[in-house]
Amino acid sequence: MPLKQETSLPEGRAFIELLTEIENQVVPGSCRFFHYNYWPLMRFMINAERKFQAPRNELALAEVTRQRKIELYQLALRDRSTGVKYFDDLNSRAAERNLSGHIQNLPTADHLFLTRSAQYRQVAHGKAHEPLTDGIRYLCPEEHRQLTLVDGNPSDFGSEFLLPTEVLPYMPSRDLINFLRPSTLAELWVRNKILKTVSRVNASIPDRYAQLRLNEYEVLVRVKNCSQRLMYWFAVLSHIKPKAVFLSSYTGVSYICAAGKRLGIPVIDIQHGGMHQHHPLVSNWNKAPKHGYELLPDVFWCWDKRSAAYINSNGSGRHRAIVGGNPKTALDYSLAGETISFESGHQRPQVLIGFQYGGDPMIQPHVKDAYLATRDIVDWRFRLHPMGHNYLDEVAREFGVTKESVLAESAKPLHQVLPEIDLILCNASTIIYEALDYGADAAVWSKKGAAVFEELVAADEISVATDFETLVNVVTDIALRQSGGSQRPTAKERQTENIARVREAFAELKR
Repeated sequence: MPLKQETSLPEGRAFIELLTEIENQVVPGSCRFFHYNYWPLMRFMINAERKFQAPRNELALAEVTRQRKIELYQLALRDRSTGVKYFDDLNSRAAERNLSGHIQNLPTADHLFLTRSAQYRQVAHGKAHEPLTDGIRYLCPEEHRQLTLVDGNPSDFGSEFLLPTEVLPYMPSRDLINFLRPSTLAELWVRNKILKTVSRVNASIPDRYAQLRLNEYEVLVRVKNCSQRLMYWFAVLSHIKPKAVFLSSYTGVSYICAAGKRLGIPVIDIQHGGMHQHHPLVSNWNKAPKHGYELLPDVFWCWDKRSAAYINSNGSGRHRAIVGGNPKTALDYSLAGETISFESGHQRPQVLIGFQYGGDPMIQPHVKDAYLATRDIVDWRFRLHPMGHNYLDEVAREFGVTKESVLAESAKPLHQVLPEIDLILCNASTIIYEALDYGADAAVWSKKGAAVFEELVAADEISVATDFETLVNVVTDIALRQSGGSQRPTAKERQTENIARVREAFAELKR
């Protein structure tokens, strides 16, 4: 089976410029419903279309008939309904629905950590943990005033949690809002306003990027779901009364950010992967309203100064970044203790391919050819992304290696792997930043990678190897240098510094 080639959707600076042009047409400040601005939801959807490039599921949106519109107008006249009344009724029904459940059984806490079962991993003693939020809790223990909530019991990872954790009560499923078949005049008005925004967005996206255009049905469902979950989380946070909320990968739970803002509770999003200059979800919110977006966190907890600078340099000021360190690697190191060995023991240079997930091809043909041409002079290693294990069979087949070796390499903590690596090679993975921090060389094999890491390319910090000859030269140069002659950072000292940084950042946020 031939390997797939790169696609031509915009990447890096080009994608940010496209988003900026869309925002010039849409005017994000006008996109309001209920207690929040919904423009970030649309931006998330556009980015998902770009990143995953999945086949379009064009769900058709049914028209609201003329007769139904007349009925809604007549109903509004009889009830003297107004937009204000609609929102008051919505709040009242939401409070009745949410507070009648078992939210009341949850304990109160000063610091609330929110996780998802899909983010959990198993540790050596059979205990399940979420590396980022549990990393902060483990290093900054305050057992009696901290609470972790998970959206489902991750039973696949063992029956016991590393830290005390509660399973979140399920949100009631009954709809309080209906944009697909409006039941009030106010819902019809909101539906029409959202659809006009969708039309402006789609009109501003060039035909060559038509795949990025939004589906009306999906947008209405997304806004409805976000609104209902916002109301649920308003009830949860009102009961728990935390002084701060910590979560990771906020875009999947952005309604928690909005609920926190309604209650004056700061929400901190912990960086869950690498960062880059043109990141569309955490930075480059250039057209944000004066007071920011309710659906964005108040604070971005970043692993390093570089990541924080990307957010703070062009943000609205309402959403700030701090340098908190990497709780995941800090936790891994703390759990392993002195059993970790930072000595490589390898005789030949080590080249690690960091695979990703999403819509891009698993590998480019010239990378496989370079592997075949150089495997006698360097050791090649293959690491799957935690969400990209669907590539396991393809990696084993294309490179002629065992699945067991790929899985073993993928299971190792990065703080053990990266000190051994002489060259990290990937499509466009932000693992590059972590590898550079450990003194390794880095290269990307795609035009996408060159666009994403534009500033690193310009500074000659990484190589761009989009053809066989260039990539072979990069690998051969690593082999000739044998890496032993250069002084690399001490990994153990880096981990000690990282742990201290996590503790200092948490202490600062408590003030």
